[in-house]
Amino acid sequence: MVETILNVIVAVIAAFGGTAFLVAVVAYLARTLVLYAVSRDLERYKTDLRTAAERDIAQFKAELKVDNDRELAHLRARLQQESLEHEVRFRKLHDKMSDVMAEAFTKLSKLYAAVGSYVSVLDWAGETKDDKRTAVAAAYRDFTSYFLDHRLFFPKPLFAQLQVLCAKLHKTVMGFTHGLHRESKGIDTDTDFWEEAERRLEETRPLFEKLHGDFQAILGLGATVAARPVVAGSPGNETEQPPPTPAPPAVKQAEEGRPQAGA
Repeated sequence: MVETILNVIVAVIAAFGGTAFLVAVVAYLARTLVLYAVSRDLERYKTDLRTAAERDIAQFKAELKVDNDRELAHLRARLQQESLEHEVRFRKLHDKMSDVMAEAFTKLSKLYAAVGSYVSVLDWAGETKDDKRTAVAAAYRDFTSYFLDHRLFFPKPLFAQLQVLCAKLHKTVMGFTHGLHRESKGIDTDTDFWEEAERRLEETRPLFEKLHGDFQAILGLGATVAARPVVAGSPGNETEQPPPTPAPPAVKQAEEGRPQAGA
C-alpha cells in the first residue's frame, strides 16, 4: 500500500517535469508521512486490542467469580444439610442407646436384687424360697432376653463384663438351689451353702458397682461424687447422723436359727 502511494506521488511529480532530486525528496517525505500514519494507526489498533482484551478478561473473571461463588454457596448449603442430617441421625441413635442402657441397667438391678433376696436368710411373712426362685428365674430371663436382643448397643467390653456377672449370679443361684434341695431331702452337705451363696454374691458386688459406673459414663451422667459425711457438732452442720439401727429380732433369730451343714 505504501509503495503504491509513493509510486503515485513520483508519477505525478515526473509528469509535471520535476527533477530526479526533487522526486527523491518528495518520495522520502511521502514515505515518512505514510509510515508515521501507519505507525500511529498500528499503535491505536494495539491499544484498542489491549483494551478490548483487558475488558474481556475482566468480564470473564467477574463471570467466573459469580459462578464460583454460586457453586461455593451451593456446596456450603449441601454440606450444612448433610451435617444436619448426620447430627439428627446421631442424636436419634444416642437417644436410642440411652434408652437401651437405662432399661438394661434397670433389669440388671432387679435381677441382682432378686438373687440377693433369694439367698438371704430373711424371708418376710408370706414369702417362700420357691416364690423367690421363681422371681429370680423371671428376672434372669427378662434381663438376658433384653440384653441379647439389644447387643448392638453394648460396647464389647461392657457386653463381656455383663456376661461374666450373669454367669456368676447363675452359679450362685444354682449352688444355693442345690443346697436347698439336699437340705429338704435330709442329705448332708460338705459346706454351708447359705454362707457360700452370700460369699459368692458379695464377690460380685465390685463388678456390679463397676458396671454401674460404666452405665453412668455411657449415659453421660459423670463420675459419682461421694457425699461428704456430716460430723455431729461441726460448725455449719446442725444435722447429726442418726445412730446405727439395730437389727430386728426376727433377723437375729433367723441368723441364729439358720440350719448348718450336716445338722
